[in-house]
Amino acid sequence: MIVPIPVRELVEGARLGAAEIASATDKEREVGVKKVDVRSVCIELNPQVGDEEVLPALRARMERYGVTSRVFDAGTEPSDCNAVLSYTASRTWEKVWSAGDETRPYLDSAFLSLRRGGKILATGAYPGGGKEPGRKAATGVKISYAVDQLLSGNPSGTAQ
Repeated sequence: MIVPIPVRELVEGARLGAAEIASATDKEREVGVKKVDVRSVCIELNPQVGDEEVLPALRARMERYGVTSRVFDAGTEPSDCNAVLSYTASRTWEKVWSAGDETRPYLDSAFLSLRRGGKILATGAYPGGGKEPGRKAATGVKISYAVDQLLSGNPSGTAQ
Protein backbone atom coordinates (compact mmCIF):
# COMPACT_ATOMS: atom_id res chain seq x y z
CA MET A 1 0.00 0.00 0.00
CA ILE A 2 1.38 3.40 -0.97
CA VAL A 3 0.46 6.39 1.17
CA PRO A 4 0.96 9.79 -0.47
CA ILE A 5 2.79 12.32 1.71
CA PRO A 6 1.85 15.97 1.20
CA VAL A 7 5.50 17.09 0.99
CA ARG A 8 4.77 20.61 -0.25
CA GLU A 9 2.36 21.28 2.63
CA LEU A 10 4.80 19.82 5.18
CA VAL A 11 7.68 21.95 3.89
CA GLU A 12 5.53 25.11 3.82
CA GLY A 13 4.27 24.44 7.35
CA ALA A 14 7.80 23.90 8.66
CA ARG A 15 9.01 27.08 6.97
CA LEU A 16 6.17 29.16 8.42
CA GLY A 17 6.65 27.64 11.87
CA ALA A 18 10.39 28.35 11.82
CA ALA A 19 9.81 31.96 10.75
CA GLU A 20 7.27 32.46 13.54
CA ILE A 21 9.55 30.98 16.19
CA ALA A 22 12.53 33.05 15.03
CA SER A 23 10.44 36.21 15.03
CA ALA A 24 9.02 35.51 18.48
CA THR A 25 12.47 34.71 19.86
CA ASP A 26 13.93 37.97 18.52
CA LYS A 27 11.04 40.01 19.90
CA GLU A 28 11.30 38.44 23.36
CA ARG A 29 15.05 38.98 23.53
CA GLU A 30 15.15 42.66 22.59
CA VAL A 31 13.34 45.17 24.73
CA GLY A 32 14.75 48.60 24.11
CA VAL A 33 14.84 51.97 25.72
CA LYS A 34 11.52 53.52 26.62
CA LYS A 35 11.08 56.86 24.84
CA VAL A 36 7.62 57.56 26.23
CA ASP A 37 7.79 58.46 29.92
CA VAL A 38 5.08 56.31 31.48
CA ARG A 39 5.30 53.93 34.40
CA SER A 40 1.68 52.86 34.42
CA VAL A 41 -1.22 52.98 32.00
CA CYS A 42 -4.93 52.42 32.10
CA ILE A 43 -6.06 50.33 29.15
CA GLU A 44 -9.52 51.05 27.78
CA LEU A 45 -11.17 47.69 27.11
CA ASN A 46 -12.32 47.37 23.51
CA PRO A 47 -15.08 44.75 23.36
CA GLN A 48 -15.12 45.04 19.54
CA VAL A 49 -11.78 43.23 19.35
CA GLY A 50 -12.73 39.58 18.94
CA ASP A 51 -9.28 38.14 19.63
CA GLU A 52 -9.05 37.22 23.31
CA GLU A 53 -5.24 37.03 23.07
CA VAL A 54 -4.76 40.75 22.31
CA LEU A 55 -5.25 42.22 25.78
CA PRO A 56 -3.06 39.68 27.67
CA ALA A 57 -0.33 40.06 25.01
CA LEU A 58 -0.55 43.83 25.26
CA ARG A 59 -0.25 43.83 29.04
CA ALA A 60 2.61 41.30 29.05
CA ARG A 61 4.68 43.27 26.53
CA MET A 62 4.13 46.55 28.39
CA GLU A 63 5.30 44.82 31.57
CA ARG A 64 8.56 43.88 29.81
CA TYR A 65 9.18 47.62 29.53
CA GLY A 66 8.42 48.06 33.24
CA VAL A 67 5.01 49.60 32.56
CA THR A 68 2.21 48.39 34.81
CA SER A 69 -1.34 48.40 33.53
CA ARG A 70 -4.93 48.05 34.57
CA VAL A 71 -8.01 47.68 32.43
CA PHE A 72 -11.18 49.74 32.56
CA ASP A 73 -14.46 49.62 30.65
CA ALA A 74 -15.08 52.28 28.02
CA GLY A 75 -16.67 55.36 29.56
CA THR A 76 -15.39 54.61 33.07
CA GLU A 77 -11.85 56.02 32.89
CA PRO A 78 -10.35 56.22 36.39
CA SER A 79 -9.38 59.76 37.41
CA ASP A 80 -5.93 58.68 38.62
CA CYS A 81 -4.61 57.33 35.29
CA ASN A 82 -1.10 58.41 34.37
CA ALA A 83 -1.85 57.65 30.70
CA VAL A 84 -4.62 55.92 28.77
CA LEU A 85 -4.03 53.28 26.11
CA SER A 86 -6.68 52.62 23.47
CA TYR A 87 -6.40 49.80 20.95
CA THR A 88 -8.12 48.38 17.93
CA ALA A 89 -7.40 45.12 16.16
CA SER A 90 -8.87 43.05 13.38
CA ARG A 91 -8.76 39.38 12.51
CA THR A 92 -9.04 37.58 9.24
CA TRP A 93 -9.69 33.98 8.33
CA GLU A 94 -7.55 32.05 5.90
CA LYS A 95 -6.77 28.50 4.91
CA VAL A 96 -4.08 26.97 7.07
CA TRP A 97 -2.43 25.09 4.19
CA SER A 98 -2.39 25.70 0.49
CA ALA A 99 -4.54 22.58 0.02
CA GLY A 100 -7.60 21.63 2.01
CA ASP A 101 -10.56 23.41 3.49
CA GLU A 102 -9.45 24.09 7.07
CA THR A 103 -9.42 27.80 7.93
CA ARG A 104 -8.36 29.60 11.08
CA PRO A 105 -8.40 33.19 12.29
CA TYR A 106 -5.29 35.24 12.86
CA LEU A 107 -4.61 38.82 13.90
CA ASP A 108 -4.48 40.89 10.74
CA SER A 109 -3.78 44.36 12.14
CA ALA A 110 -3.55 46.31 15.38
CA PHE A 111 -3.36 49.99 16.27
CA LEU A 112 -2.38 51.41 19.68
CA SER A 113 -2.77 54.98 20.89
CA LEU A 114 -1.34 56.32 24.15
CA ARG A 115 -2.65 59.63 25.46
CA ARG A 116 -2.43 61.83 28.52
CA GLY A 117 -4.90 64.63 29.19
CA GLY A 118 -6.46 64.09 25.78
CA LYS A 119 -3.10 64.61 24.01
CA ILE A 120 -1.63 61.73 22.01
CA LEU A 121 1.80 60.79 23.35
CA ALA A 122 2.58 57.95 20.95
CA THR A 123 1.11 55.41 18.56
CA GLY A 124 2.11 51.95 17.48
CA ALA A 125 0.76 49.62 14.84
CA TYR A 126 1.02 46.25 13.24
CA PRO A 127 -0.16 46.94 9.68
CA GLY A 128 -2.28 44.31 8.05
CA GLY A 129 -3.16 43.25 4.57
CA GLY A 130 0.19 41.70 3.64
CA LYS A 131 0.78 38.33 2.06
CA GLU A 132 4.16 37.61 3.67
CA PRO A 133 4.57 34.30 5.55
CA GLY A 134 4.71 36.08 8.92
CA ARG A 135 1.12 37.27 8.55
CA LYS A 136 0.01 34.10 10.35
CA ALA A 137 2.43 34.62 13.25
CA ALA A 138 1.11 34.45 16.80
CA THR A 139 -0.92 37.37 18.14
CA GLY A 140 1.70 38.05 20.81
CA VAL A 141 4.42 38.56 18.19
CA LYS A 142 2.34 41.14 16.34
CA ILE A 143 1.24 42.95 19.49
CA SER A 144 4.88 43.07 20.66
CA TYR A 145 5.76 44.77 17.38
CA ALA A 146 3.10 47.46 17.97
CA VAL A 147 4.03 47.99 21.65
CA ASP A 148 7.71 48.29 20.73
CA GLN A 149 6.77 51.04 18.28
CA LEU A 150 4.57 52.72 20.87
CA LEU A 151 7.12 52.83 23.68
CA SER A 152 10.49 52.96 21.96
CA GLY A 153 9.71 54.62 18.67
CA ASN A 154 10.66 51.64 16.50
CA PRO A 155 9.28 48.13 16.02
CA SER A 156 12.44 46.22 16.92
CA GLY A 157 12.44 47.48 20.50
CA THR A 158 16.03 48.68 20.21
CA ALA A 159 17.19 52.27 20.60
CA GLN A 160 17.53 54.18 17.34
